[in-house]
Amino acid sequence: MIFANLNAMISSAFPENERGRAFGLTSMGVFVGLIFGPILGGAITEIVGWRSLFYIDTLIGIIAIFAITRFKYDWIDAEGEKLDILGSFLLGMSLIFIIYGFSNLTHKYGLFLVIGGIIMLSVFYLAQKRATYPLINLGLFKSRSFTFGNITAFINYAAFVSVSFILTLYLQYLKGYNPLTAGLIVSIQSIAMVLVSPYAGRLSDKIAPENISTAGMIFTTVGVALMTLINFGNALYLGLISLIVFGAGIGLFYASNTKVVISAVDKKFFGVAGATLSNSRSMGQIFGMGIVTLVISAILGDAQIVPSNYPGLIMSLRISLVAIALLSAVGIFTSIFKD
Repeated sequence: MIFANLNAMISSAFPENERGRAFGLTSMGVFVGLIFGPILGGAITEIVGWRSLFYIDTLIGIIAIFAITRFKYDWIDAEGEKLDILGSFLLGMSLIFIIYGFSNLTHKYGLFLVIGGIIMLSVFYLAQKRATYPLINLGLFKSRSFTFGNITAFINYAAFVSVSFILTLYLQYLKGYNPLTAGLIVSIQSIAMVLVSPYAGRLSDKIAPENISTAGMIFTTVGVALMTLINFGNALYLGLISLIVFGAGIGLFYASNTKVVISAVDKKFFGVAGATLSNSRSMGQIFGMGIVTLVISAILGDAQIVPSNYPGLIMSLRISLVAIALLSAVGIFTSIFKD
């Protein structure tokens, strides 16, 4: 709910020539959370215990509720329209089937769930064409900026999540670092994201945001490509360089891509556009993790990750990075399309 509506609120509060800066500052807040959340969570777990995290998160939630009540503005641009209950059900179930099925493709029922989800998604499409007040106005996809912006967001988030997971496995199993140390090392990319995102947002207000998002995808692709060359001899310096380049790419991409997608629709559809973009990112995360899981399962099977299986783990991680790099390269071209 938060991520679906956050971008709609920002878009409504700021004119188009200031949205990039607003998106950049918002993304900086998200990335700061990505840095400090795992680090503070790990430290608190070590010192106090994991149960204390729930009390702290509850307190944070109360503070957030108080903060949002201070927001005095509201926009209702679809007042009087009815919620598409049938469309909501069909889309929700299709996404559940696809996400759960793809997460379990190593099992026989996983493929059937994905196929079932795709069929249900087709039914959703037909229902939306006939609905008086559709959940998603299919006319939005006539905009190339909206359509390809969502596709590129899918690809970018597939790379973002899967690379973090791969590096965590590499650092913990192959380099022998504890989870907190591994988290601190991976956070280098988040620091790069925090430093770059505000400037990327401002820049997208001055020049075409598609150009900024394309530059972000180029950096992302180069960063992943460099990771495929990491070995035990060059892990320190090459790993550091690749993390910085990769993080800078994500930072360049996030705010500019958000502006591309949201600015491609009328104000009335800001909420739908924000939700669609949020869905694209979430599906990309699932897809990226699915790629890594499939590769590891194909090479290691159900075997536990023990020192005797490390050669297979290294091979599976490298193949996964190559696949993610190729996928990111596709994102360079999808980010170029605009109306």
